[in-house]
Amino acid sequence: MKTAEERLARLEEENWFLQDKLRQLDEALQEQQKQIDRLERALADAGSAVESLRASLEALGQGKSQLSFEEPPHYGKW
Repeated sequence: MKTAEERLARLEEENWFLQDKLRQLDEALQEQQKQIDRLERALADAGSAVESLRASLEALGQGKSQLSFEEPPHYGKW
């Protein structure tokens, strides 16, 4: 049977490892959130660029009559 000191030492060791793992997971989560934020900004920038190009084409008189922005036929069939 383990003594109280041995049990306490084991619990402290487990606590240290769990705190270290929690710190590692927190760091990974923070990095993932930064990456998500960067991707959201890039997506917003790309959307703005597409809208700007669409507006430029329409301003040149090549609007919707010649450009088709419809979904391809295979979309929505799943």
